[in-house]
Amino acid sequence: MNYKFKIFLISTSRAILEDVKRFIPTEEGYFDVSLISSYNSLRKFAIQNPDLAIVAISNDSDEILLETAVELFGSQTVACVDYIKSYALTVKLIKLRVLSYFSMPEESTSFSDFLKGKVEDWKKKSDIEKLLTIRREQFNFSSFIGNSEKIRDVIALVKKAIEHRDLTVLITGETGTGKNLIARIIHQNTYSDIKPFVEINCASIPPTLLESELFGHEKGAFTDAKDRKMGLFEVASGGTIFLDEIGDLDFNLQGKILKVLEDKTFRRVGGVETLKFEGRIIAATNKNLEHLVAENKFRRDLYYRLMLLPIYLPPLRERGDDIFILAEYYMNKFNELYRKNLPKLKGISPEAKALLKRYPWPGNVRELKHAIERAVILSDGEYLTPDDFKFLFEKKPASLTQQIEEASSNIQITLPFESASLKNLERELIKSVLVRVSGNKSRASKILGISRPRLDRLIQKYRINNP
Repeated sequence: MNYKFKIFLISTSRAILEDVKRFIPTEEGYFDVSLISSYNSLRKFAIQNPDLAIVAISNDSDEILLETAVELFGSQTVACVDYIKSYALTVKLIKLRVLSYFSMPEESTSFSDFLKGKVEDWKKKSDIEKLLTIRREQFNFSSFIGNSEKIRDVIALVKKAIEHRDLTVLITGETGTGKNLIARIIHQNTYSDIKPFVEINCASIPPTLLESELFGHEKGAFTDAKDRKMGLFEVASGGTIFLDEIGDLDFNLQGKILKVLEDKTFRRVGGVETLKFEGRIIAATNKNLEHLVAENKFRRDLYYRLMLLPIYLPPLRERGDDIFILAEYYMNKFNELYRKNLPKLKGISPEAKALLKRYPWPGNVRELKHAIERAVILSDGEYLTPDDFKFLFEKKPASLTQQIEEASSNIQITLPFESASLKNLERELIKSVLVRVSGNKSRASKILGISRPRLDRLIQKYRINNP
C-alpha cells in the first residue's frame, strides 16, 4: 500500500500550479505532490493512480486536461479550482460531476478546508488498511504450521468456510490443538475490511450471568440491571462471535443459541424487541458432543445445526512429522526472543527429535510451544538435546481433579431390563471408564484389566466414540 497521500496538481500554467500548491498541508510527510503541466505528462503519470487530482483552470487548454483527468481517474477523484470564473465552465463541471470545485481566490479558505477533510478521511482509511495488513499477516494460513495430510484436510475445510461467510462452523479437537487460531484465520480472511471478532468462553461464566453477556439486558430486567446493556451478539453483529467451549454451555441456554442459529434473531433479557444478528457464529469444543447428546447433556437439534461445517483438529501425536516443523519454528522464534546477545541455537539433535516424537503431548501444540521455549532459555549447547527435555518425563503430581476422579472408584451403569445383556454391559462399562479417565486408553486398559490392543479392538467392535 502507498502510505502517502498522492495528489496530482494539473494546469498548463506553472504559476497557477505554484499558487495552488500553497494550500496543500505539508506537515508530517503525509503528502506526495506531483505537478503536471501538459497532456502528455498527464497520460504518463496516469498509471500512478492518485488519491486526488486537482485541475486548476486558467485557460481553454486546462479544460482539455480536466476532461482527460475525469476520463483517467473518475469524476469522484477529480476536484477543480477555477481561475476564470465563466458560466460555461460551471455548467461543464456540473455535467462532469467532479468531486468538488472552487472559485479562486475567493473560496481559498473552503478549498483549504476541503483538502484537510480529504486528508483526514485518507488517514483513517490508511490506518484501517495498515491494521488489516497486520492482522492478515498474523492470521493467514502460514500461521497454522504443518504439512501433514490431516492438516491439509483442515486447511481445505477452512477455505470452504471462508468462501461461505454465512455458514456456522464447529471446530473440535483436544486442548491446545489451535481451535482459537483457526477461528481467527476464518474471520480475518472472510472480510475485506475490519469487522468485530468477539470471543466468549462458555465454561468460564456462570449460566445466570452468561445469558446477559450473550444477549444483553434491559434496565430493570433483574436486581443489578441499572441500565440497558448490549450483549455480545449485538457487539459482534456484522462480524463473528466465537463461542468457545460450547460443550459446557448450560442446557437451557442451548435453546436460545439454536434460535439465533436458525433465524438470526434474539431478545435482550427482560426485553420484548426482537433484534437481528447479522454475522457468523463459530463454535469450538474439546468435548465429544455426540457423547453429550447421548447423555442428554447437549441438545440434539443444536448438535445437528452446528455440524453444518465441522472442522476437526487432530492432536499433535497424529500429525506425523509436523512436530519437527513446529519444533524448529518455535526454536527459531525463541532464539530471536531470548538469545539476542547469546550464540544462537543451530538446531535440534536427532536424539532430541526422536524423544519429541515419542512423547504423547497431551497438551498438544500449546505444550510443545512451551516446552521449546523452556528448552531454548535453559540450553547451554549449540543444539537442543534430550537433556534439554528431561522435564517432560519427570513425574508430575496428579491434578486435584484427577485425584478426585481416581478416588471415586464407583461406576454406575444403568440399562433397561430388556437390554441387560453381557454384551451391552461390557460396552457401557468401557464407555464409562473412558469417560472417567478423559479418553486415556492406557489408563482405561489398566483399570479394565485388559491389554491396550484388546481395548482398541473392543472400542472398534462396539463403535465407541472416545471422549
